[in-house]
Order: sequence, then C-alpha cells, then structure tokens
Amino acid sequence: MINVLFVTDEYVRQNFPIPERMSSVQLEGFIKAAQLTHLTSQIGYCLYERLEDGVDAEDLTTDEIEVYKVCQYLTGMYTYQVASEFLKSELSNTKHEEANSSRWSIDEKISAMQSQIDSIESRLRRLIDASTDISDLAKADNCNYGLDIDYDSVISYPYPYDYLQDEDC
Repeated sequence: MINVLFVTDEYVRQNFPIPERMSSVQLEGFIKAAQLTHLTSQIGYCLYERLEDGVDAEDLTTDEIEVYKVCQYLTGMYTYQVASEFLKSELSNTKHEEANSSRWSIDEKISAMQSQIDSIESRLRRLIDASTDISDLAKADNCNYGLDIDYDSVISYPYPYDYLQDEDC
C-alpha cells in the first residue's frame, strides 16, 4: 500500500519528457507502480516504510533525507520508464504494428536512461551502506533489501535429473 507518493506528476513532467496528452491520473498510476515495484526492490520494504512514515510525520533524519532525495529521482526515472513502455504500446493500433513500428526515439531514451539508473542505484546503495542506522533497517530480516541476487553467493543445488545419462533419454 502506498501512503505517500515520493514524486508528483508535476515533478515527473518537469524532469522527464512526458507528453502532455498523458493525464495526471495515468501518470499517478505509473508513479505508484514504479514506487511500489522498482523502488522497494532497491531499498527493501522496511526502509521504504520508514521513509514513507518519516515524510508523512516530517521527522526524517539528515541521512534519511539524502536517501529520500535519491529515491525521489529514481522514482521519477522508473516512472518515465514505465510510462514510456506504455506509450510504445499506445503508438500502434495492433500488436503487429507495435512490433514493426519505428519507435527508435523512445527506445533510445529508455536505453540511455538505463545506464543513469544503474549509476544512481549504485549511489543509493552506497548512501544506505554509509549509515549504520539506515543500513541496519534496510537489511533487517524480511525486509528484502537488495533483491538483486549476488550469484557468487548462491548455493548450488543439483539439477534433479543429473542422474540421467544421455543414453537413458
């Protein structure tokens, strides 16, 4: 559940190339989707809820304000990505037209933005790790901080059909 929007539709419109034809209601839906899915996967649910509560109560610490500012910008970027994907599908009347249409300018913007997003996500992780209180909150049990799996640390499980030999098939 979203109690506080980290960005407004005006913020997104001022900082990203959102067409005027996209209504505020549509854009707010994209903001909520971006905030709830993309942002929570970056900062975890516990830190997300703390930031929401802190914004609502106006009692964020200095470190939390810095994290919140980066979260705002990331939410705007995620929103633009989500809205752009929607726009790509709306430019064509059929799935065939969508697959064959030339949308290079939208694709190019999304692609260019991904490297910026990666860089800002990295900065966000460093900010979180730099503060013991914020880091402890983000990494608490069941908070899902850093849902990106570190594949080097994943335990290898045997494939269930390893016992089959080629001649058995």
